[in-house]
Amino acid sequence: MLQEELEQRLLNEFGCSRSAANAISEKAIMLKDEVESDPDNWDSLTEIDMDYIVSKLDMAPEQLSATAKWNWWVNVMNLHKLEQDYEIN
Repeated sequence: MLQEELEQRLLNEFGCSRSAANAISEKAIMLKDEVESDPDNWDSLTEIDMDYIVSKLDMAPEQLSATAKWNWWVNVMNLHKLEQDYEIN
């Protein structure tokens, strides 16, 4: 998963700003890297790719912004137990 490709997909799927797409794609790449380096911390058997990220954002309430959708998913998945901070401020 390349950050630039994910960023473009987020722009297309959610109509968000470039800065929001960039922030989400940066966090998604960080998450993918952390999971790949220590898969025991990850409860899912699913590979983290663009489809996975977009599908998780699609699960969030529709009225939320793209970054709020990301933060919603981070909280639902309890990603705070991992090393990095995945919320977007």
